[in-house]
Amino acid sequence: MLDQFELSIYEDYKKTLKNYLHKPNYNDFEDLMAFEEIINDLAIKKPNKDFIDKHQLLYKARKLLLFYQQESLFKKNVNLDKDYLLFLSKKYKYIDFEEDDLKLKLKKVDINNNLELISDFMSHYNSELYDIFRDLKSNNHIKIFDYNDNIDYKGVSYLFHHSSPYIILLKKNNIVDGDCLVHEVGHCYQWNKSLVKSKSLDYFYSEVYSHYVQFLYLKFLSDQGLYKKDGLAIKKNVLQLLRMHLVRLNNYYSGKIKFSDDLVFDDLQYAFGQAIAIYYYNKYLIDPERADYDMEKFITKSSSYDSDKVLDELNINKKKLLTQKKIDNFLK
Repeated sequence: MLDQFELSIYEDYKKTLKNYLHKPNYNDFEDLMAFEEIINDLAIKKPNKDFIDKHQLLYKARKLLLFYQQESLFKKNVNLDKDYLLFLSKKYKYIDFEEDDLKLKLKKVDINNNLELISDFMSHYNSELYDIFRDLKSNNHIKIFDYNDNIDYKGVSYLFHHSSPYIILLKKNNIVDGDCLVHEVGHCYQWNKSLVKSKSLDYFYSEVYSHYVQFLYLKFLSDQGLYKKDGLAIKKNVLQLLRMHLVRLNNYYSGKIKFSDDLVFDDLQYAFGQAIAIYYYNKYLIDPERADYDMEKFITKSSSYDSDKVLDELNINKKKLLTQKKIDNFLK
């Protein structure tokens, strides 16, 4: 029997498919692919299977064409300003922790407690962010599972043109659950600001705001005297992931490994996302209002420029984007 989350997916899916069959357009096409992904991830048996499946061939060819177009765009972006990207990737040397420091032995935190904490944070920090979270909950667009080692993510958000987003969380019953949910709601917020309002989205920087607001949530917990050691452990884990992405990028830009569109793009997206979020987090420590103002500007303006020009256009000193001092401040 389907739950409210799954039923909501199918209502949106069927509505989008009908629109697409009536008058094919790019936005509906992208939504159909996203619905296919979430349905496959959840392994839901499709109701009205005949209606849905008989139209699969209608957009499979376009899907292949879209992937080809995206791959061409990826290759263009990942090869812009190679000298700078090689320079940035060498910053992995700033990050080095003992393996024992990275084992996340976190205190148990009930999922309902996590939901209360992130509600408290978002309602005080940003009313628009809180409204998105509240709407997701009231529309049954958040599904929470027990953690499964066979799945390679803690949480994921699915973003649509003609439907509100969906979020899946695999709970671990510690503060990673709240941390992860804030991150995913951050994706929904950036999607709304950059796509819905400015009608464009720069996928290259789609991990920036989600990491920024995630870091602010960890600071909120620490300022409340809650889970300080756990928050620090999560921060160190983030930095170690950043190091991994930078190392792989360094290997690519120094010619040690060959281009792989999915891997190099993923490394660039997360390396820039985490590094720029740390950059703005450092600004927040000095002047919260200014940092939030500049972050809003980044969200709405970053899609207006070539990915290579974004940092220059937004007056971010590329050479000082990631420094040892910024990393040290992040860990305080």
